[in-house]
Amino acid sequence: MFLLSLQKLEKFSFALNNNKDPAAIRLAFNQLIPEEAIADVVLKLKKEFPAVEIHIVHADLFDVEFTLNSNKADFVLGLQCVEIYNNINAQVVGDIQMMLVADPTHPLAKEERVNSLSLSSETVIYPSLQGKVDDERYHFLPYAEMMLTTDYYSCVKLAEKGLGVTYIPDHMAINSILAKKLKEIKVDKNEVNNIHSLMLYYRADYCYFAISAILSSGLKEWFGYH
Repeated sequence: MFLLSLQKLEKFSFALNNNKDPAAIRLAFNQLIPEEAIADVVLKLKKEFPAVEIHIVHADLFDVEFTLNSNKADFVLGLQCVEIYNNINAQVVGDIQMMLVADPTHPLAKEERVNSLSLSSETVIYPSLQGKVDDERYHFLPYAEMMLTTDYYSCVKLAEKGLGVTYIPDHMAINSILAKKLKEIKVDKNEVNNIHSLMLYYRADYCYFAISAILSSGLKEWFGYH
């Protein structure tokens, strides 16, 4: 009888804990979507969870698994990769248009279309907080030299100075292109795919299902993804 009562008490306690809201929600969007989209998604969360703090954190685009398993973020928006992460859930929430850009005086900017052979002798600028890019997971472009920086904004500024070519979301490039500080490099679409699926990653044991549902639906709505 005592054991049965204890089991009921444990189940009741577990249910209570599951109904509690988290103290904070940590989101890592990695500049993959415009600030307006981030604001819209955060607004949806605050409407449903007004007492919960929202933290927009900076994480490594190329190390989703580390970011989540080390509890640096609860949700990471990342590019789709072929690797299947252990104990991590992922949902496709939209598509992103990437652009290869460089300083307008860069030799490749003057060519009508470039291929992987043309890029193999260039410096490519990538964002990576951990100081590494795992090519087996994110093999986008060949390169002779890699320059690693903290975020896409830094990639833009380094490329504007003629330090290399960079592969960035179109919303990050458009203002610099309009100001003639950068120019899009046309690539062979048979070799470089500029459209990538965006994935919302989170730990499989994350128990606040309403939060993951709001994030997923909010991002899909913003991208018009059905």
